[in-house]
Amino acid sequence: MFPDLQPFSYAEVAVGTAVVSLAVPGEAVFATIRFGGGAVNYRVDGGDPSATLGLPALDGDQLPLWYQSLSQFRAVRSGGADGTLRVTFHRKR
Repeated sequence: MFPDLQPFSYAEVAVGTAVVSLAVPGEAVFATIRFGGGAVNYRVDGGDPSATLGLPALDGDQLPLWYQSLSQFRAVRSGGADGTLRVTFHRKR
């Protein structure tokens, strides 16, 4: 994706009715999040989303995030089924 970045860590995070955030590795400067399963609402400003508030993401959607937004990312289920975040973290080469 970016020639000066190297993927180095991966995580899967279940998204249910309770708000979740990311456990960001210390070296991470960028991440790609692929949404899977049920519909999810998310925010990148540190505020908590709800089933009716936030930016919507559906199965297969992808979100690129730089370091400043990684620690403020929050997600919650917005439909009838739980979702999954598949996160690849990148660091500088």
